[in-house]
Amino acid sequence: MHKKFSKAVAIALATSILSGMCSIGTINAEADSDPIKIMSVGDSITNGYWEQGAYRKYNVLASDGYSIDMVGSSGSNEESFSDENGNTFAYDGNHVGYSGYAIQYITGTETRQGILEVLTEKAYGDGGNQDMIEAYNPDIVLLQIGTNDVLSAYNDGIKERLRNLAETILSDMTDETDVLFITTIPYFDAKEVYSWLWAYGSSIPEYYEGSTDPEKQQQVIDKINGFVDTYNQDIKELVSEMQTEGKNVQFADINSVVDISTDMYDGVHPNETGYRKMGEYWAERLEEYWSKEPDVTTTTEETTTTEETTTTEETTTTEETTTTEETTTTEPEIVVDIPGDCNNDGMVNIIDMAIMKNGIVYGFKNEITEKLADMNQDGKTNIADLFAIAKFIIGM
Repeated sequence: MHKKFSKAVAIALATSILSGMCSIGTINAEADSDPIKIMSVGDSITNGYWEQGAYRKYNVLASDGYSIDMVGSSGSNEESFSDENGNTFAYDGNHVGYSGYAIQYITGTETRQGILEVLTEKAYGDGGNQDMIEAYNPDIVLLQIGTNDVLSAYNDGIKERLRNLAETILSDMTDETDVLFITTIPYFDAKEVYSWLWAYGSSIPEYYEGSTDPEKQQQVIDKINGFVDTYNQDIKELVSEMQTEGKNVQFADINSVVDISTDMYDGVHPNETGYRKMGEYWAERLEEYWSKEPDVTTTTEETTTTEETTTTEETTTTEETTTTEETTTTEPEIVVDIPGDCNNDGMVNIIDMAIMKNGIVYGFKNEITEKLADMNQDGKTNIADLFAIAKFIIGM
């Protein structure tokens, strides 16, 4: 569980379980003084080009009871919007979204300012001596960038530029629990933004051969979104590489939930439906990350035995025998250090209770988690353990 998960949320959820309400989604806890700080970083899609507040106004995490503080150089922490029924909702609108910006400053087909330079400019701390990550000290960064690189035909070297940006962000996220999420970018509907693609020029002949021809338009759409596919695969590979290097980076896939045929305002920027889907996706992705269960591993032991025999004759013979024993533990010994610590992170808290609830209702993913969830150590994992952990969290 994240170190800044709201204690008020924990008490609210535990109390709701003791009252017979086991749904996480029904919690309404007030934010405490130590919320989780989230920074949304990106271009105009993050900014909210046509829809002020972008996905931040669909503050699903806050409505689920999480104590959240959106941070950044733009927006306000007290914003509001009205839905189609005239209902008004308040939300925290701070962000670092800059319209038209690329991964970093780049010039050629057209000049693009870079989000890298925005983040590293020493202008945000006391006296202007800190860069943005240092100054706002986010616990989580949600990075969605690269749309303008592709629009301007800056596809070469895009993965390396993204790596440089990601490593720069991580270098200032010094707490071991801080995490950077890097997400894919949505497809473009090129027929809606035909004039935006001039940077491709003769590299896409169809662009010049009749923009009103549906077949030609579709060819352009397919080619442009081919570059999006390549970049999104680069993102997935980069996250995997950085995880192997021990960096706390997570992959997200916004492109999987945004439909260019229904969720776009102008072919590039999401409409209200698209932003709602993005807000819901980010809430689900973060809750999934917070609630992940420990992996089950098996061990293989290799033993080498060397025997040496020396005779007393004039000729000395040495015989070496190597024996290899391979053992795979199919049923690893389960040592429960802390009953109720379902994700085995050394603490018993609200995330463990969520894992326990899901396991009891839908079944546990593995035997280790089920053993850890046996809060009262009676050899069974059931509703009694859920009540026990709820009472433990609220101090009973």
